[in-house]
Amino acid sequence: MMMSRRTLIGGAVAAAALVSRKVYAAEAGVPAADRELRVPVKGGSLYVRVNGDLAGPRTPLMLVHGGPGAALWQFFPTLPLATDRAIILYDPLDSGRSDAPGEPRHRPVDRPAVQT
Repeated sequence: MMMSRRTLIGGAVAAAALVSRKVYAAEAGVPAADRELRVPVKGGSLYVRVNGDLAGPRTPLMLVHGGPGAALWQFFPTLPLATDRAIILYDPLDSGRSDAPGEPRHRPVDRPAVQT
């Protein structure tokens, strides 16, 4: 069965609406970030979110998601740990709120380690 272009576009629009609702639902009830910043790296800038006190007595916890295409909101359930230690979340390039250059040359295997 062949799909018409109209059906394909309508399906894509509906899928995009569902994804955006899911993201907004994930942020409902999430504590505000204590600090948000943009960090320049080769190929663009990263979005970084910090909850908790970076100068606190316990070592901060940095959580890194897979990507490209994933987003840091997947780690929002860990934010209650920010009462004990700082929680640092960031989106690598081409993910979440970070820049999306979409260039494979900016995706070497060691990129997550370099950006961290």
